[in-house]
Amino acid sequence: MLNKIVDNWIYLVYIVFTSGFLILSTMGKKINPIIGVLAISISGILTYIDRINSDDQGSKKSKILNENIEEQKKLIIEMAKEKKMSKVLLNNLINKGLIEQEELFEHMPSSDIYSLFCFPTPLAELKINDKKYSPPNRQYPVFLKDIGFVRVNRFSTVFVTTPRRLTKSFRNIPTLKDYLSEEIDKSLEEYWKLYLNGLKKYCKNDDLDKDEKSFFSRYYNLKKDISHDEILKFSIAIVRGKLDEKNLGCLYKSRTYSKDFEELLKEEVDLRYIDLPKERKIKIRKIMLDSSIELFFYGIEEKDLEEIKSIETKLKEELRIAKFTDYLDRSSKDMARIFLNIFPEEKANVYIKFLKKKIREYDKALKDLGISI
Repeated sequence: MLNKIVDNWIYLVYIVFTSGFLILSTMGKKINPIIGVLAISISGILTYIDRINSDDQGSKKSKILNENIEEQKKLIIEMAKEKKMSKVLLNNLINKGLIEQEELFEHMPSSDIYSLFCFPTPLAELKINDKKYSPPNRQYPVFLKDIGFVRVNRFSTVFVTTPRRLTKSFRNIPTLKDYLSEEIDKSLEEYWKLYLNGLKKYCKNDDLDKDEKSFFSRYYNLKKDISHDEILKFSIAIVRGKLDEKNLGCLYKSRTYSKDFEELLKEEVDLRYIDLPKERKIKIRKIMLDSSIELFFYGIEEKDLEEIKSIETKLKEELRIAKFTDYLDRSSKDMARIFLNIFPEEKANVYIKFLKKKIREYDKALKDLGISI
């Protein structure tokens, strides 16, 4: 209560001045006009100062929020880099049938998950005869992805993320809710403009006859001056709960979940918790030893990958490579002599550094699984 009074101190000033003049007038006292003008002037000046301070506080709050957003987006990019190689390894082992999809989560440590439920007002197709105008794709999933939320499946209105993918500010549900509400409203405003602009162009479609053009034009004219928030209602709910093998269910066999959601779950898997039988570890080790160098150039241009594969035999023979970790002990200068046969010097050096970096990451991921190369 006291804090609210302090925050609204300017109203106390008005009350004091007004009460003072009222008391003096009831006592039959005459008020000097100069005092009245001075009191009004002081009140005006104080109000102006208070407004400036309020605007400054609002700007500061907005600036902090913008900084938080940038920090959040940066975190998502960094996490993708950090977990990339462990996910490459997991996907490789899954594709070779050495680890089952559901097996990944049997020893996964419990963690929180944020579920964002979106309840948007649907816009129906406008249809007459065999002609129709369909609403454009929704805009809000784009910025949700930017801050780390993933869609559970292609058509779902449920998005999820985990605390590790959120900065401290965004882990606070009220803060997250306020940000999402504000951004969703902006998104709806843009969506409504997109819808109306598209409809306006569609009205001029030469494939439409006179009655059809009249139908779509009439609807456009009825809606063009209406604000987006009168048409598009949008509610959200954020639920925070535990994620573990007890509530994951059968994720993969029915393929009802999106690839992005599966990848998010893999990020939550700590390889050290996967307890593989000894015989399977031996099998994985053997396959890794026989793997091609292309394993470590995941994601590069196909043309460059083919060039690198063409010199793999030469690399192994001249550098005496028995297992992929041997590349870590070979000098970059010796490796460059071979890479320079296919690439300019700058690109050769980039790929040599890239190779060694990825081998270190892959080797660490294997060791976390309890497999030494």
